[in-house]
Parts: sequence; structure tokens; C-alpha cells
Amino acid sequence: MEFTEDKINAQYVISSWTSETMVINQKSYHQSLIVSPQILITDWPVSSLEQLDTEHVTTILSAKPDIVILGCGNNHPNQRASLLKYFHSSQTGVEMMSTAAACRTYNILAAENRNVVAALIIE
Repeated sequence: MEFTEDKINAQYVISSWTSETMVINQKSYHQSLIVSPQILITDWPVSSLEQLDTEHVTTILSAKPDIVILGCGNNHPNQRASLLKYFHSSQTGVEMMSTAAACRTYNILAAENRNVVAALIIE
């Protein structure tokens, strides 16, 4: 899916996404990653929602976001209560959705200068 270019002040903007590739700032990535308007972590070793544990969540939360957009691959995820509880205990909002929806949502929130982090799983 190709996105139209908006005026976004973020350092990192997602310009397109497919089930196998994500393009951020004209560079293609083929693995799961974490992105915020100021941070890009490309060595995030998660390839499915089932692999996500508290150590991975700690990496996400190290950016101190107000909200986390968790892109869970190609399908809408089943909510995992243990994960939601971990985010809630850190007083961080989290939304779980397909990675395509997460990419769109991230760009919208980044354009609004929101303190957002997207953790995007590429299966």
C-alpha cells in the first residue's frame, strides 16, 4: 500500500507497506521494527504476536510513549490480556491492529505531533 505524502515534522515517516516490506524514509526494511517520530529500531526480533514478551515490551516502552500502536501482522490480532496489563501498569495506552492499519495510524498520530511509538511485526 502506498501512502500519500503529508506535511509531517517527524524524522521517521512510513511511506509504504506490504506484507513483506516496510519503507521508511525511502529505505526498505524486511523485518519487524519499532518506530517513533525520533527513533528507529530495526533489530526488533519479533515475528509474531505470540513471541512478544515483557522484554520486547520493555524495548517499546524505553521510548517513553504516550501511546503504542502494535502492528500484529496481516490479521487483526486477538487481544492478549497479559500484554495489555503490562502496558496499562506502565500507564501507556496501546492499540493492537493489523500492521497495515498500524502504519496508517502511526503516520496520522506522528503528523499530529503525538508521542507515539509503533511496534510493527512483519511475518
